[in-house]
Amino acid sequence: MKSTEPENLILSALLTRASKPVSRIAPTPSGFLHAGNALSFLLTWLLVRRLEGFLHLRIDDLDAPRFRPECLEDLFRQLDWLGLDYDAGPDGPTELHARYTQSLRIESYETALQTLCERGKLYACRCSRKEYLALSSDGLYPGPCRNLSIPFTEPHCSWRIRIMKPCSVSALDKRTSVGQIDLASEMGDSVLRRRDGLPAYQIASLIEDLDSGCNLIVRGADLYPSSLFQCHLSESLGHREFKRIVFLHHPLLKDESGRKLSKTGGALALKNLRQTHDEPGFLYCLMARWLRLPSEEINDLRELQHAFLDVSLEGLGQISIGGFHLNE
Repeated sequence: MKSTEPENLILSALLTRASKPVSRIAPTPSGFLHAGNALSFLLTWLLVRRLEGFLHLRIDDLDAPRFRPECLEDLFRQLDWLGLDYDAGPDGPTELHARYTQSLRIESYETALQTLCERGKLYACRCSRKEYLALSSDGLYPGPCRNLSIPFTEPHCSWRIRIMKPCSVSALDKRTSVGQIDLASEMGDSVLRRRDGLPAYQIASLIEDLDSGCNLIVRGADLYPSSLFQCHLSESLGHREFKRIVFLHHPLLKDESGRKLSKTGGALALKNLRQTHDEPGFLYCLMARWLRLPSEEINDLRELQHAFLDVSLEGLGQISIGGFHLNE
């Protein structure tokens, strides 16, 4: 029987804020997709398809020094292998470069940066990462350039947002009902424009989500501070609608040692897993276990999608994969 509980916060929030959910999957072509990425993308896809919403594929390719063409090609291969369709976005590398690359959107990001400058929210910083880490006790920027009034036109400077101390930010969240962090101690004065002149990830991601009309964002729990930082950033820009987005921060898939998966570790990269698995059924089974569904009944994506109809959306934020590892 399908879950239809009226108290379901995720479902009710989406239905009262928009007629249909709009979400995205937004990989970065700086490394090969791994099993953790696959599960996050699957969860996003399952939610959007269950609620008859709209799904964007966005490729976060703005970081040119870290861009790897082979990872971009792999990304499309793995999405196709997983069977995940989407409603808007590039169908391959050629269309990405022609129509969807973030370099075509630089003007939108720079407009947002200029607005923040005019509102006194940013300051220029001469420090390299190596220089400020030598002064930092916690890995955050300690602020040596904060009050120097360096001209924004000075070359080879980054632009940082000025986070006042304390700066407490809270937002509705499906993991903890209400989340709250002190941005000063969690994120510090983050870079929004890099030393090479390119907009940083945080501002680009925010503008993309706003412009595409996203009202549902599915992310790993490690990005929870980043979500609240972007809520603060959107309010600084005068875009309060970002804070009304429904967030789902899911637990992370970990390796045998308990560390979260990353693109730098290749053992659980999908391209490597495919050497021993012709079909993605084992990932669908893992997803079913993650959702506490009877995994022995899941053989393909359509069966997983059908079983997902019985999942209580309200319980998604409490999912715990515990000791589950891919090789169990």
